[in-house]
Amino acid sequence: MKKLKKIILASALALSSLAFVPVSENQQASAAPIDWAKECKNSDTCDNYINYYMRVNQELFGGYSRLEIKSGSGIVSITPSGYLKANKRGTAVVYAYDRNDRYSIIEVVIQ
Repeated sequence: MKKLKKIILASALALSSLAFVPVSENQQASAAPIDWAKECKNSDTCDNYINYYMRVNQELFGGYSRLEIKSGSGIVSITPSGYLKANKRGTAVVYAYDRNDRYSIIEVVIQ
């Protein structure tokens, strides 16, 4: 029994040491949050940045020709009729395109 406890303890220590592996600069840069308002300002085809609050199961449609989820695909979804639906709490970013292929960045916060 003592031998089994030692093996389990050694395994746990070995696994816990993996959690402290340093992160490379590329991984740190990709994990940095994106400033969507700045992203829109730097684009010639972006019309505006919108910060929008929704509740779970609420749907949103703003007359856009198409929607594209950039982040938070588990948080929001696009219905077959073209509405944006809030599935669970969190934050998602959606590009909403008009018929001239100009877009608005919508940062959706689901409460």
